[in-house]
Amino acid sequence: MVQNKQHYSYVIYRKKVAALAFDKEKLENEVSRMFLDEQQEWILKHLGNIRNKKILDVGAGTGRISIPLASAGASVTALDSSEVMLKIAKDKAKKKGIDIKFKVGDAHKLPFSDYEFDTVISIRTLMHFVNWKKALSEICRVSKNNVVLDFPPVLGFTLFAPLYLGFKKIFKMFFNIRSCSTISMN
Repeated sequence: MVQNKQHYSYVIYRKKVAALAFDKEKLENEVSRMFLDEQQEWILKHLGNIRNKKILDVGAGTGRISIPLASAGASVTALDSSEVMLKIAKDKAKKKGIDIKFKVGDAHKLPFSDYEFDTVISIRTLMHFVNWKKALSEICRVSKNNVVLDFPPVLGFTLFAPLYLGFKKIFKMFFNIRSCSTISMN
């Protein structure tokens, strides 16, 4: 099944500027950082002892979950369709002396055997898949034991994201602002 490579999730996240902005917004914003810390704590707590467990992070992006999992002793494979996002993750992991396997790939056709991983994690990516049913099927196919998914609630703050982003774009256009602080949608 060939996916639509013109879908925004492929187009936007392969650009270096988008990858750097994503990392900055998610990791340098105080609210996003607090949310991420709580999310990591919850995942590590509920997975239990992950030392030497094989974990696949689908939609790994810049490594926000992959790096903590590998730091806790898991054998992590970080998969993303964006080579640029994975390059940032790889640089961060190398800087911390953390060993992670990085793989450019598509969640709709995972390049792994059935039940290859003890756990498959996909954080805040489900809504970005071209065909979420196919991607979820693939995620379940390669997982031996656990699948951990996270996505914003339909009636949460993310419901207003399109409106917020529209206002932000208009504001920047009228005031010709190159960068401004934003409140994370997470």
